[in-house]
This record gives sequence, C-alpha cells and structure tokens, in this order.
Amino acid sequence: MQSTLLQYLSFIILILTLPTLSNGQILKEEHKIFIDKNGKKSTTKTFRILVQSKKDKSNAEISISHNPKQKFSLNYATISDNNGKEIRKLKKKELITVNNRSDIALFQDDLISHFTLYNSTYPYVIEYSYEVVEDQFLHLAIWYPAVPTNNSSLEIETPLEFKLTYDQVGNFEFEESTIEDSKVYKWKFKSKDKFNEQSYSPPIVDIWPHLKVYPEKFIYGVEGSTSTWGDFGRWAFDLNQGTDDLTQSEKEKVLKLVEGIIDKKENDSLKSDIKAD
Repeated sequence: MQSTLLQYLSFIILILTLPTLSNGQILKEEHKIFIDKNGKKSTTKTFRILVQSKKDKSNAEISISHNPKQKFSLNYATISDNNGKEIRKLKKKELITVNNRSDIALFQDDLISHFTLYNSTYPYVIEYSYEVVEDQFLHLAIWYPAVPTNNSSLEIETPLEFKLTYDQVGNFEFEESTIEDSKVYKWKFKSKDKFNEQSYSPPIVDIWPHLKVYPEKFIYGVEGSTSTWGDFGRWAFDLNQGTDDLTQSEKEKVLKLVEGIIDKKENDSLKSDIKAD
C-alpha cells in the first residue's frame, strides 16, 4: 500500500540510512529481518564501504536514524585495508547519539547515532553492522538499495502463518523458501550504473529502485490490516479515536484564555466549540 506520506517517509529513510558516497563504493549492503512467533521484529543491517582516496573522506562519516521506541545497538564498526586486514575497531565512546532535528517538523523524538572512521592510508574499507528491535511496526521493510552497488540484499524470515505483501520498482532477484517452521524471502539487487535524476522526471522516491514490504496484519497503537484500503482506514480511525477530546482542565484553560474578548460572536463560538467536546 502506498500514500503520499509513506512515500515522503521513504525518502527520509533513504537519506538517513544510506551512506552518502562521492567516489566511494558500497561493496556490500545486507538487510536481515526476523519476525519471531510473538510478532517482534529484529532488523540487522550490514554495510561495507570502500573509501578510495582523501576526497572520499566524507564517506567515513556514518549516521544511523532510529527512535526511542526501538532498541538500537551497534554490533561492530571496523576499518580494514584493501586486502582485508583489520586496522582498528570503533570504540564504544566514539558512538554518539543525539536528537534528530530537521526543518520539516516543530518537534521530533527521532534519534541519530553517528560515528567516523578515518584512516590516513588509502584505499581502505569500512564495515559496520547494527540491529534495531521493535514490538510494533507498520512496515517490514522500505528498502532503497544504494546505487551503484556490487551486492545488496534483503532477507525476511517469518513464521509460516505470517502473511505479507510487497511492491517493487526496479529489477530484483527474488527467492522464496521454507525452512522448518519459517518462511524466508530473499531479494537481491546489483547495479554498476549511477542513478541520475533528470529534469522534469517523476519524484525520486518513485523512480529510484526500491522495495516496500508490509505485513497483512499488524499492531501499531491498535490492531490493523493492509488487506484493503478500508481496513487500513479503519486502523487510522481507531488509532485517532479520542485524541481530539480535551480534558476538563484543558477546557478550563482555554475558557480562561478567551476571557475578555469583546467580540460576542467570536467568544460564543469558541465556548460553544469547547463545550461540544
């Protein structure tokens, strides 16, 4: 299922979760998602980035977006030479987490964890992996592979009875299998071509190769379903139930704010709206 809001959020996710590369190259991009029998979702992402020269220094500046409701952990981050020999590991104190502020909202509770792994000898390779665990979620994956890339993949493992649906733009290799009491879905993407947005082309979120995977049934605040637009609309309605009701103390504060308004029509209108709640 798609909407303007989800498309915009997808673009924000693309900007915040993919390394911003100049002449560097993503050698590996691996996403593994596991849904346990209780519906908890664990996402592990691994990146391997080649930093070819000093002008690619910004490629060693890594930022990862997450939110307080998710359990976030950095598994590891390392620097290796071009032959695979490890040079050093990131220390725990080098990982800094701050509030994510932007120009698109008055208030945000999202977080950004960031670190840098510089090396004086080129070329070198950065590899890092992190995990995000969450009990409630709307989507399984909104995946915009890095372009160009030699090896990008998404793997989702779910219980047999767990149903999902997905939409894609671009050429992905797909494989589905059953292992004991689980189903495993695998997508792979490879491309040596750089992505170039052209004038008057459709929005980048529509034409960049991407994959969106949704659960048929989910819990996010309240139970919901993506089976039909009607089901999804009912979830949104149930989620917002009562959120526009003011408490008695809030009503009294508002009534106090309108005290002294000379315009009888405006005063009566405001009081009428508050009492109607």
